[in-house]
Amino acid sequence: MAVGILSVMAALGVAAVAADAQTGATQYGGSWATSRGVGTPTIGLTRNADGSIAVRFGMAITCRHTRYIDTVVRGRGTSSGASFTASGRTHLAGTGRLTMTISGTFAGSGATGRVSAHAKGCKGFHRVPFQLRAAAAPAGAPGRPAAGTEMFGVTSQSAGGVRLPVVLRVVKHARVYAQWEALAACTHGHAPLMNVTPYTRIAADGSFRRTEKFRQKYDDGSHDTVHVTFAGTFVAGGASGTLKARIQYTDKHHRLYTPCLLGTQTWTATP
Repeated sequence: MAVGILSVMAALGVAAVAADAQTGATQYGGSWATSRGVGTPTIGLTRNADGSIAVRFGMAITCRHTRYIDTVVRGRGTSSGASFTASGRTHLAGTGRLTMTISGTFAGSGATGRVSAHAKGCKGFHRVPFQLRAAAAPAGAPGRPAAGTEMFGVTSQSAGGVRLPVVLRVVKHARVYAQWEALAACTHGHAPLMNVTPYTRIAADGSFRRTEKFRQKYDDGSHDTVHVTFAGTFVAGGASGTLKARIQYTDKHHRLYTPCLLGTQTWTATP
């Protein structure tokens, strides 16, 4: 019976959403509403079987003329019925504590709500709308989606029990841009990467691919040289693909360090 249902869903281009078989947790990924444009914070959220919530925010924030990039805030919370709330905080060197709060409602395969950020001397935000979608397996015929289509989902990477988010937005002239978060493995620990894939042409068969190389400069004169590749294919029920990255740190004295590497990861997203 289950096989028959999944076959019908695939034919209709419907994504199959399922909780983790072992933990009973459902993973969600998304971001702020589109009114904020490119580069808005991303959100990964886990709804556990006992109703507890784990959330991970990835963002950049400006405080007293200093730009804190690739900032991660982890939070915890609870759900009651369809409603949930969570909060988290982190310390920004030279600034103080950054606090994030989130509240929303689960509905169907997604969730919506409001998110806020506050830190003294920083350009925070208050009750900005967001959208999330549950991890799913998109199905259906490949092809170009309509302009204005938004898709939200998760990658195959997890951090603290939360799958990392991915967001795609289709614009006119068959182009797409994406936001995603990743963790590259370094000699000691991991380096977070919040990337915005620039406008990329979507082929007639729904496929796209973008390879980038860029430099991220820091106030002390050091920099990262980042190589990333983000690729995928649109189908009737969403999109899926792969991503990978390499981060090479160079200190202010021009000394190179062992690069941080992110092997090929997969991702899925649904409207």
